[in-house]
Order: sequence, then structure tokens, then C-alpha cells
Amino acid sequence: MIAGTVKGGKLLAWDIQPAARKNDVVVCGPQTTPPSATIPLNAHPLRAGSDQLGNNRFRGKIGRVTLFRGRLDPAAIRDLATGDRSKPVAGERVVACWMNPNLGDPLPAKAEDFVGAVSFEVWVQPGENEAGRILDKLTPGVDDGFLLDAWPKLSLRLIVGGQRRDAPNVLKSR
Repeated sequence: MIAGTVKGGKLLAWDIQPAARKNDVVVCGPQTTPPSATIPLNAHPLRAGSDQLGNNRFRGKIGRVTLFRGRLDPAAIRDLATGDRSKPVAGERVVACWMNPNLGDPLPAKAEDFVGAVSFEVWVQPGENEAGRILDKLTPGVDDGFLLDAWPKLSLRLIVGGQRRDAPNVLKSR
């Protein structure tokens, strides 16, 4: 039998019967809860080319979209950038790969696909003065998911939960 008193995550007192077995017991620190999702979870589908209401439409073309488990290192990014983007990506870390999605349609992905760190690869050909949504999985006006868009005009904006990153004037229209 093992009995103990824990307060504030600390073991204050403990007793083992028979006492001769005390050296066989290993006392570990408190267990932590698993990390929460990097991307806030919601019930929205992942969309390419529009927001959840069908607005903020991307006027250009979206080619291959790939969802990866974890963070991509520079070598993996270089390989994707120099590879044949007309073919789907496969591999151990690939969660899903969609070729030339219909703009505004939901992409088949599950909520658990967005738990933990993820990376996306998206090939785009922006329209003139593009300012539309590239990827969207949030409620319009609410920080409950993520979006990637070409806003404002030919810039990239990424919103994940309450965090925002901007890359001004990095896109070129054809």
C-alpha cells in the first residue's frame, strides 16, 4: 500500500507498507498537461481562396496546398521550392496535399490535423492588386483559428489565434 499527501503539486508526506519496499518506489515530479494546440481549434473547415462566408475571394490561382506535421527546416523548404510543384507531395510528415483546389471549397481535413505544430506549403499566382484569402480556418472577425491572405495588396498576412505576422509587398501578380 502507498499513501501520500500532495499539496500545490508537492509531495508533503508519504507512507509505504511494508516499509521494506520503500526503496523500490520512485517519486517523480508532477505531470504536466500536454501542450495546447498551436492553432486554436474550431469546427470550421479549411478553405482555400475565400473566408468561411465565401467572401474575400482570392482572384488569382492557387496551385498545390500541402499540410505538414511539425515545422519545416530550411532544407525541406528549399526542396519544396525547387521541386516539381505540378505533382502532389508525399512523405511521412505530409498530412494532406491538395492539387489546384476550387476556390472557396472546403479542403478535407480533420480537427486533429491542426493539433500541435503544423506547416503549410501553398503555391499561388496572385491576381492584379491581390488582397484575397489564401487559406482560412476561422470565424470572420474572431481570432479562433488561422488565416493566410494577400492583404493588403500583394502582401502576406498570417493570423494564428491572437498573433499576426505581416510581410509587406512580397507577392507579384502576373
